[in-house]
Amino acid sequence: IHVEDQVITSPDLNFKAMEGSVRMSATIATGRRDSVLMGCHARVSKLNITELFYQLENFGEQTVTDKNLKGKVNADVVFNSSWTKDLTLNPAKVNAEADITIDNGELIDFKPILALSKYLKLADLKHIQFSTLKNLIHIHDRKIYFPSMDIKSSALNLNACGTHDFDNMVDYK
Repeated sequence: IHVEDQVITSPDLNFKAMEGSVRMSATIATGRRDSVLMGCHARVSKLNITELFYQLENFGEQTVTDKNLKGKVNADVVFNSSWTKDLTLNPAKVNAEADITIDNGELIDFKPILALSKYLKLADLKHIQFSTLKNLIHIHDRKIYFPSMDIKSSALNLNACGTHDFDNMVDYK
C-alpha cells in the first residue's frame, strides 16, 4: 500500500474471501474538498454468491437477495465511485463494468420468474438450477444494465436482458 499526496494506492492486493479469492488494484483519492474518489480493478475467483450478497447487505436490494442465489462467481470488475467526506456513497457517481460468470448457479423463489407459473409448473420455477451464466454488466446513471444473455436451466431456456435501477425499479425482458 502506498500513500502520497492524499492518495492511497494498492497496485497488487490479494486476499481470500467468501470461499474464493480476490486480486485487485485500488485507489482512494482524498484530495478533493467535497468528495473521496475510489476506484479498483478486481478479478474475483470462485466467490460464494450467497455470501457475497449477504456480506454486502444485498447491495441494498430487495428484489434479488442472498436468499435467492447460490453458485460460484468469477468476475473481472472495473469500479469507480465518488463518496462524501463522511464516506456516504453518491449513487449517481457509481460506474462499473463487470464481466461475470456464475457456475453451478441456483435461483430460488425469485418472484419475477414465479410470474411465469401461468405457463410452467410452479414447482419447476421455485428452484431453478443452471450450469453457467455469463454476462457483461454495466452500472451507470443509477442503473444496472444487463445485456442480452442466454439462460439454460432446469426449468426453461430463455434469452433475457433488462435494467434494474437503484430505486428498485426493474425492467426485465
